Amino acid sequence: MAAGATSDLSLKTLTILTLGLLLWLAYATLKHDWAIIASNGVGAALSASVLAFKIRDVWSSKGSVGSGTDSIALPKPAD
Repeated sequence: MAAGATSDLSLKTLTILTLGLLLWLAYATLKHDWAIIASNGVGAALSASVLAFKIRDVWSSKGSVGSGTDSIALPKPAD
């Protein structure tokens, strides 16, 4: 896998993780619990950024042939 590639990450899992962290953040905000707000705020921000990159990669690969989960990565030829 290339650095920065999101092909091995599940869109569904990232979406559920981000949603769960945002719900915990909302709960902590209602309870005024700053420790939970801080930890889930950081987690939600990081998870949301990875989710945004995954969505960007899914949208950009829609138009290319042989992309997505059905593609096979072939090794580069030796020089």
